[in-house]
Amino acid sequence: MYAVYRFRHVFSWLPVMMAAGWMLMNQHTALSIKPRYDDSTMELALVEPPPPVAETPQPEPAPEPQPEPQAEPQPEPEVTAPSPEPVAPPPKPKPTPKPKTKPTPEPKRVNKAAKPAETSQPVRPPAAAAPVAATPKPAAPRVNNAAIENGWVAGLRSDLEAQKRYPTGRQASLERPEGSVEIWLEVDRSGRVLASGISSKARSMLLNRAATNSLQSIRQVKPFPTDAFAGQNSRRFTATLNYRAP
Repeated sequence: MYAVYRFRHVFSWLPVMMAAGWMLMNQHTALSIKPRYDDSTMELALVEPPPPVAETPQPEPAPEPQPEPQAEPQPEPEVTAPSPEPVAPPPKPKPTPKPKTKPTPEPKRVNKAAKPAETSQPVRPPAAAAPVAATPKPAAPRVNNAAIENGWVAGLRSDLEAQKRYPTGRQASLERPEGSVEIWLEVDRSGRVLASGISSKARSMLLNRAATNSLQSIRQVKPFPTDAFAGQNSRRFTATLNYRAP
């Protein structure tokens, strides 16, 4: 009894432990699930898709023939009735000619006293011919001085361009300079070069030296035309020498 009394607390927990054990047992009971299988057989057939049928292009409908234009009916020519021919009137009766009676001629009276007067007409001298008017001389054609002067200047510049010489030597062959040199010349009417020089130099001294040598070799050019530069004994001209490496 002493032992029961001593472990009374333990016995007081027995119902609780039994209830807990019963709950645990109920929780651990495995649920038996029986699978059900369908014994019916299934057939699987792999069916290949039919090959695509190529669509044949349908022929385009032929264009309907256009109706031919009907010719317009031509108007029938009008039939004109022939005009009646004119009927000639009947001829008139000719009158009967009456017999002509010849008149008796009267005797001519001769007047011996009267004589025919002789009429004398004065002889007139022939009229003098009218003086012929002098024909005016045709006017001299007008000379276009500006065109003559521009043509002469263009020819001078062309001659200067043809007489230029590209610089030669080892330095020129190494540097191969290029540029333009503007020169001037003073020319009299006979074409003699009075003076010359350079008005605008190039960057290369070789080109300036070649232009100076060309000017020194020019002493005579074409003389002025007769109608060009009227009233001027001499005139100054400019030209540009373009140097390009050969």
